[in-house]
Amino acid sequence: MPLSPEDKEIIIDFVNEGQQGLERAEGNLLKIEEAVAGRGEIVGEFIDELFRVFHSIKGSAGFLKFSLITRLTHHAESLLDHIRKHHTLVNKQHTDILLEVCDELSRLFDYVKQHFSESGFSGHFEDLIARLETLTTALKTSGDSTGTPREEHPAEAKRSSFNLKEFEITDDLIVQFVAESTELLDALEQDLLKLEKEPAKQEFLESAFRALHSLKGNAGYLNYHDIAEVTHQLETIFESARSHELHLQPKQVSLILKIVDFVRAAVLNLAEGQSPAIPGKLGLIDLMKEMIPQPQPAAQSEQNDPKRIASDAQKKDEQKLSQVLTQLEAPHTSAKANEMVRVDVQKLDRLMDLVGEIVIAESMITHHPALNLSESEELEQAVAYLQRNIRELQDIATSMRMIPLNGLFGKMRRLVRDISLKKEKKVELEIVGGHTEVDRSIIEHLSDPLVHILRNAIDHGIEPEAERVAQGKSAAGHLVLRADRVGGEVWIEVKDDGRGLDKDKILKQARKRGLVNENKQSLTEEEIYNLIFMPGFSTAEKITNISGRGVGMDVVKKNVEKIRGHISIASQSGRGTTIRLKIPLTTAIIDAMLLRVSDTIYAIPILDIRESLRVHKQQVMDLIDGQEIIKVRDEIIPVIRLEQLHNLQAGVRAIDEGIVVVTQTQQQTVGFWVEEIIGQQQVVIKPVPDYLGRLEGVSGCAILGDGNICFILDLAILIKLAETIKI
Repeated sequence: MPLSPEDKEIIIDFVNEGQQGLERAEGNLLKIEEAVAGRGEIVGEFIDELFRVFHSIKGSAGFLKFSLITRLTHHAESLLDHIRKHHTLVNKQHTDILLEVCDELSRLFDYVKQHFSESGFSGHFEDLIARLETLTTALKTSGDSTGTPREEHPAEAKRSSFNLKEFEITDDLIVQFVAESTELLDALEQDLLKLEKEPAKQEFLESAFRALHSLKGNAGYLNYHDIAEVTHQLETIFESARSHELHLQPKQVSLILKIVDFVRAAVLNLAEGQSPAIPGKLGLIDLMKEMIPQPQPAAQSEQNDPKRIASDAQKKDEQKLSQVLTQLEAPHTSAKANEMVRVDVQKLDRLMDLVGEIVIAESMITHHPALNLSESEELEQAVAYLQRNIRELQDIATSMRMIPLNGLFGKMRRLVRDISLKKEKKVELEIVGGHTEVDRSIIEHLSDPLVHILRNAIDHGIEPEAERVAQGKSAAGHLVLRADRVGGEVWIEVKDDGRGLDKDKILKQARKRGLVNENKQSLTEEEIYNLIFMPGFSTAEKITNISGRGVGMDVVKKNVEKIRGHISIASQSGRGTTIRLKIPLTTAIIDAMLLRVSDTIYAIPILDIRESLRVHKQQVMDLIDGQEIIKVRDEIIPVIRLEQLHNLQAGVRAIDEGIVVVTQTQQQTVGFWVEEIIGQQQVVIKPVPDYLGRLEGVSGCAILGDGNICFILDLAILIKLAETIKI
């Protein structure tokens, strides 16, 4: 039977929430693993959070009839439940198998997202389940036969003290709970309204039960007992209805809606900093218990009329609820808006596109000739007011697409852990500035570069333990992954305390592979380091499954340049290497300098412009092939003529008749000859239309206020073109 669009949407939501849960679980497992190795202190929230993740996934998977996910998470949950209840000492064997469970679930989630079913998935479920059962059984038999916790040795007490610490509920956790609970209550209310019209509809019963189960689990985890107890009793009612023991009537559904109002009021109280207590909770629970039919003796049930019994039960329920309501004031819904809402990413992208169009429209207005001729002061004030509001709208729309780097950085912990185990090296990863936010489209391009940089740092940079100890270093290598916001950019650094880059070895290998211009006899330190980003470059003596093929760092540079970022390297022999990525906050709208060559307008990002100057004839040097270079403060700068590069219909003018705009990226400098600098303007980046064909050195275009198109220069490509010039 084909799935309905609503069913597919439910499955997609389940997969997305499950994948987010696995990310949290993986991060907690790595923290526990570090603590087990003696590098920190385990706290109770790690184990509790792990248990909650697997419990939530299991519950949702059970409702959706995903048996493989349900079985695997059940056995992982059983292992964790025994650990936390019996104060069992966690060891690496436990963390290893739970990380394998996360990997297997991640693969299955990807499969379900594509096929909307577990059918046909081939994995290692049975092996993992058998190993989990063996571990859990071993833990049970190692303790007291009566099931009481074993007595710990004093030396173990500190390491296992995490089980005894009280879980701390943070403000962020409360905000998240309120947001999720409000969503669940809204969904539950809609299901109840539908059930009022069709009380026997199984689809609505299942959906309501699932919402109540999730709400009960979340409330119980955070020790909000009133909410948990009331939703548990509501869940019992719907369980009876699902199994056809109870046939809900419209008036019963109306009563349930009123009870749900009490739960909603408790959640809103929590949002306002008050206690989430439910006044009259015991009366409500008694009322719900009476709604569930009790088994009767056969003789008695034959004498009673089912319709009359149902009618009497409804009257009794109404009277009971009336009594509860008279004892306390009925809950009033608060007008306070939700602090968090979930928004489809496509809607955010569309919003950003519309903001871009508004920026273009604003530019059309402010640069319209009629406005320039107008002497109306009121009109100028109105335009200025419009510009301020559009800038604010742009900032808000951009901030909505910004997400912290914590998620991406957290995945790097697992990468470092796995690679260090394969290389048999001890490596510690320190993350700083994970709260720094960037545009979500930027994050998509950062994953591969960070993977390659960290992989090379461990493989080539961090020395083996014996070598480090001999040099007076700590046995474990130290990696720092740092993010900082600097102006309109985010700087991401990967720093290691390894052996550093070997300049002589790099240069020798580059010359051997023909990657260095034969005419360049000497290279600066920075130029030598940048050779590692050349395609095909590698100093590895043998190819492994981690490195050695010469494709890793080339990918880093390409991905970073794709988002108009820059990369730099600093290294000290025997002290380590630092690789810094300078990434723009967003790629949708940039501040650019507009330049005119003939009748064509070009744009260069402001951050890439070093200076602009008029050149005197004595500063110009012509090379044999006609290429122009200029000498500025003893620096030789190649000059690119855009009218020649793009075959513009314009006569070539002397270089001193125009302006040279000097740009610098990656410590590489190139100049562009232009006829006029129009000025600075925000532009919305769009792809080059197909009818214009491929333009060398152009990464995109923008529509200006007068309707003309300007071309945004791709400095990375143009600098490569300048490097071919033989000076």
